[in-house]
Amino acid sequence: MKSLFAILALVGASCAPLHAKAAFYSEDQLVERADAIAVIELDAPVACRIESSIWTYQQMAKARVVEPIAGKLPANLMLHGDESFICGQCPLAKGRYLAFLTKVDTLWTGTNWHLSLRPIRDGKIEWYAHPKSPHELKFQDAKTVLNRVRSLRSA
Repeated sequence: MKSLFAILALVGASCAPLHAKAAFYSEDQLVERADAIAVIELDAPVACRIESSIWTYQQMAKARVVEPIAGKLPANLMLHGDESFICGQCPLAKGRYLAFLTKVDTLWTGTNWHLSLRPIRDGKIEWYAHPKSPHELKFQDAKTVLNRVRSLRSA
């Protein structure tokens, strides 16, 4: 019996590195890695099951580009979220966002899980409290955040 536990422990320990973890980007990584950045209006999401070469998306919502910041986006697009990855998803909800988007196959998706769609409320954008840490966010003046994003993108 002890041998069985020893074998199971050894197998379990050797498999641990194979489990994926979600990476959460700093502000400069998020800006750099996005295919497109824009202020968008997102409609209420609907449930779906759409497979890509990477994930299965469980939500989609129509997005309208209000203000393009970087990259090329159509004026209207379908955004896909709520990925089948247990460690990170980009949940979709109706509202206005500063969006960091990536194209996966033919689908527009968030660039970095929940950090991809930064809510905009009352002239403020939920943004990094500390530039190098994605773990604390706070609402900040929208113009200041947009200028920061533009300067990081042009750097």
